[in-house]
Amino acid sequence: MAVQAAPNLVTAVSSIAAFQGLSPASREAIAGISSLRHYRKDMYVFIEGDEAEFLCFLYEGTIRTFRTSMLGAEQTLRLVRPGEIFALTGFLHPRDSYPSTAQTVTEGWVGFVRNEALRSLVQRNAEVSWALLQVFGQRVREQSRQMVDLTSRDASAKIAATLLRLAEREGAEARTGLHFTHKELAQLVGCSRETVTRVLREFREDRSVEQTPDGRLIVHPARLQEYAS
Repeated sequence: MAVQAAPNLVTAVSSIAAFQGLSPASREAIAGISSLRHYRKDMYVFIEGDEAEFLCFLYEGTIRTFRTSMLGAEQTLRLVRPGEIFALTGFLHPRDSYPSTAQTVTEGWVGFVRNEALRSLVQRNAEVSWALLQVFGQRVREQSRQMVDLTSRDASAKIAATLLRLAEREGAEARTGLHFTHKELAQLVGCSRETVTRVLREFREDRSVEQTPDGRLIVHPARLQEYAS
């Protein structure tokens, strides 16, 4: 099997949305304390309970973070896309453990920044500190919305709200369609795959969503909002 050539670290860091507004010197400083690892599909990046040594970012591929109940049921927390930061816990809480498991959905490249080195960097670099604060603030808002969406609505409303939230997170890229399986969406919402299939069929019939030939979902927010309200 051919060995994958690692992408340039500065290029990888510069592709992360939270770092794109930083000066070249700050991006180079982050790259200087980062490393990249290649993963095949279905490989574990870290496992719930492992020591949270790194803050991670995704350069290529898709990652699923999830928790496993005592009965073995998996609850998907987030689908991580290229350009996103994840595994934030250990940066704020030294010697803490990862509260979830991260597993690759597709082949890709993951960036690792050792938390100890990153804490040292933010103490002397205000713009990196501010960029990370914005990430934390955004994540808190997302989690608050997700909690409301998943605890106070029926299945159609939950699925509609989740699709709207994912489309907002994807930004302009959502115009080409959201890509995930019915199983992944079911795990995000906390319902059965059969329920997701039924509800998506209803959404397609009234043109709240469209499905592309390759399986992507194009969301029409104005129509979907009626279900989510």
